[in-house]
Amino acid sequence: MGLLFEFVQFEFTHGVGPPAGRYIVHNDDAATAAKPAPGRRPVTGVTRGVGEADVLVIGVVGAPAGRPRLRRKAREAADGAAPADVPLLLATFVAGSTPISSANEAHAALEKVRASEERQELWVDEGLRVLNVAIRAYRAGAHDPYAIEVSARDARRVRIGFGTADDVQHGRWREALELPEPLTPRSDRFERLRPSEAVATVLSGRGRVLEGEDVILRALVDLDHGRTRAAAHQASAAMRLFEHELDHPKLAGLAERAEQLAGHATRGPLDDAQVEDLERLIASIDDIVDAWRYEQGEDEPSPP
Repeated sequence: MGLLFEFVQFEFTHGVGPPAGRYIVHNDDAATAAKPAPGRRPVTGVTRGVGEADVLVIGVVGAPAGRPRLRRKAREAADGAAPADVPLLLATFVAGSTPISSANEAHAALEKVRASEERQELWVDEGLRVLNVAIRAYRAGAHDPYAIEVSARDARRVRIGFGTADDVQHGRWREALELPEPLTPRSDRFERLRPSEAVATVLSGRGRVLEGEDVILRALVDLDHGRTRAAAHQASAAMRLFEHELDHPKLAGLAERAEQLAGHATRGPLDDAQVEDLERLIASIDDIVDAWRYEQGEDEPSPP
């Protein structure tokens, strides 16, 4: 059978950015020694085979590609035609730098993962970290702002397993676990209805999405991925927008604090206390916007 390689695989029903291929993933010696849980520091680079380094494999399986047309011309849709098959994108992070020499050893390692949610989370976190670095690199290289980082909730399925070099390069495996869907916090019926209410309100023309909301949500993405400096500057920009879009007595104080945090960010990443302060600030503006949208009914905000 030859050498075996552990992997974590994410299955998506949509493209995430990077084109299909095999990408080398840099890892330092100190991090590699932290087995059994992966702990590498990824930097995607040139394509290369599995065996000498960790590898990110992007592949597309499922529906066949449509035949190219010489002319772009609309055609009649068949009545009652079934939706077209959706191809699946497989993003597989392979621990190629730490091969396993026997099936028994690989099976034992997988059983440890099966028995430990912590090990599962470490594998998922590592795979997502590598994939999101690749997505960011693609976004920058392609100048495509719509290539957005992903989370475990975005994946249709998540698997951890092992296989031969040929297996993992083609999205297959010898043995694998399929992880359960991430748990979602329990919420009451009122909270569950809020997103639907927002959609209905905006589409009916009785409300709108504030530009500051788009920017503050971007700050949350940056925080989730450890980019505290970017998050602070996004929050500061969002507060300047909110000051023009909402009339609320707390906005001036929040804007001042956001500006202070952005000032800290110009000198380096935020420390833990500053990150907590930023999270509280974002929670406060969320409460203000929710009160405007859900508690004050259909009234549009007026500029101060």
